[in-house]
Amino acid sequence: MELYKVVNEGRHPLKKGDIPHKENVRHRIKYKLWREQVLEKDNHKCTTCNSTKRLHVHHNNSFYSYPADITNIDNGCTLCQSCHMKLHHKRGDYGRNK
Repeated sequence: MELYKVVNEGRHPLKKGDIPHKENVRHRIKYKLWREQVLEKDNHKCTTCNSTKRLHVHHNNSFYSYPADITNIDNGCTLCQSCHMKLHHKRGDYGRNK
């Protein structure tokens, strides 16, 4: 099942069970390359606090709402785990805990 088909059907594409594990976008090589490119672009530092520990790569435009931007380097920024959680909490987006 393709990612775009799942999104168009109105289901979140990354929920376990909606699509087979091997189709999970985060396990695809294009996604892994995108992640590494964003980390390099940001010099492996959090763009908020300059930490180099526990780094996450955050999509500025969400996976679900903007599937065409999933691997767009300009759609990513590097955040440490703490800043990433603060960002989602501030926006009211708690990810899997919703």
